[in-house]
Amino acid sequence: KMITKRRPGVYKRRIAPMRYCTKCTMPDTRPGITFDEQGVCSACRHYENRKNVDWNARWKEFEALCDKYRGCNGPGGYDCAVAVSGGKDSLVLLCALAALREFYPSRFEVAALTADPQFHGEPADYSQIEELCRRLGVPYHIRRTQLGRIIFEDRKEANPCSLCARMRRGILHNMAKEAGCNKLALGHHYDDAVETFFMNLFNSGSLDCFSPKSYLSRKELWLIRPLVFCGERQVAAAASRCHLPVVKSSCPADGSTSRQKTKELIARLEKDYPDLKSKVMGAVERAGIAHWDAV
Repeated sequence: KMITKRRPGVYKRRIAPMRYCTKCTMPDTRPGITFDEQGVCSACRHYENRKNVDWNARWKEFEALCDKYRGCNGPGGYDCAVAVSGGKDSLVLLCALAALREFYPSRFEVAALTADPQFHGEPADYSQIEELCRRLGVPYHIRRTQLGRIIFEDRKEANPCSLCARMRRGILHNMAKEAGCNKLALGHHYDDAVETFFMNLFNSGSLDCFSPKSYLSRKELWLIRPLVFCGERQVAAAASRCHLPVVKSSCPADGSTSRQKTKELIARLEKDYPDLKSKVMGAVERAGIAHWDAV
């Protein structure tokens, strides 16, 4: 905006003309938007660049990360169990690790584990995941549990997610050891890490987050999160592109959880603070929270 002087004591405000993208007509009022010399907005250019992704270069970057952190997951071979809930995150992780077996310098085996909470007292249908594991050559283990009844009927938890997660992880830890695996891979991604940071801040007043890798001395088990540097959009795109058989959650609290509310809050904040997620996780790494500085 510019102010021009008309005569002493009188000013006229001149409003700069609004710009629009020559391709999508997006106005320049959108926060953070920029235009190039052709008048095309940054969002359109970003979309065009997605078509020119060098997947071979991406794979080399992935291999470089594997080389950098090889051996960080502890001694005892590379057999790894994957916690499969049936959601997109765990299925993408399962397929990625199954594919990685063919390229990784050290041979390792993958097993898929599912702890079925049996919400509403009924076992979930994982037949499509069983078929996927058969095609991948991955052994699949399902354990039917009474988590749904314990949490929603016996205890009638007002905030069930935390207890459910802890109990399910305990079951999965035991299943991993029974399967002969010393590593359990979890499907948490980058967005999960940001949401967990905010949930700890708002709900318990602590600056904390889950660690990309951690060791459970009692179980002699490593927990690893290979997707922790992948955004949720990337994971969802991979699941869609591979036509993975995602199993819809039948949890009574699905869609109204603390995590969902935090996700929506972050989405609103990002409208005023672009790159909020990367800034938050950058601060987490620099502060060394949950050993993120060692990653």
